[in-house]
Amino acid sequence: ENAALPLEIKGVPKKEAHARVRQELPRYGLHEWADAYPAQLSGGMRQRVSFLRALLSGTDLMLLDEPFSALDGITRLDMQEWLMEKWQETGSTMLMITHDIDEAILLADRVIVLLGKPIRQPVELHVSIPRPRAVDSRNQPGFLALREQIWALLRTEQSRLQSLGREA
Repeated sequence: ENAALPLEIKGVPKKEAHARVRQELPRYGLHEWADAYPAQLSGGMRQRVSFLRALLSGTDLMLLDEPFSALDGITRLDMQEWLMEKWQETGSTMLMITHDIDEAILLADRVIVLLGKPIRQPVELHVSIPRPRAVDSRNQPGFLALREQIWALLRTEQSRLQSLGREA
């Protein structure tokens, strides 16, 4: 019912909306949980329902604000790989906000580092690690170099703010 909501809002009859969701559940690893209540689902399962609901809304752009922040480390890695697979299947444009540098590099084609309080200088970096990517892409020299570049930007900004007597 939760995943069918955007279809129902668009005027799709309830029975048809539910049938369409049930058809999609296997792709999201949720077919055995079709009749479960949200409280019965794991954090990763709830995230997959959220992604399914967003994709069913029919928008070409998905806005993801810290989508994996509440997940444990293993589930977070699994969900990152799962999201990469779904992105390849759907081709949807995704704008993700994250504080996790590795997550940003792994999932994105471009990383925008926001510097300053208030933000004074966004820095755009291109992620040149070839796709398809997987969690083990984090060990590639290009990945490690980009991670260090981002950390250097953040450390420089931290020092600048401290010299001004502000907290970063």
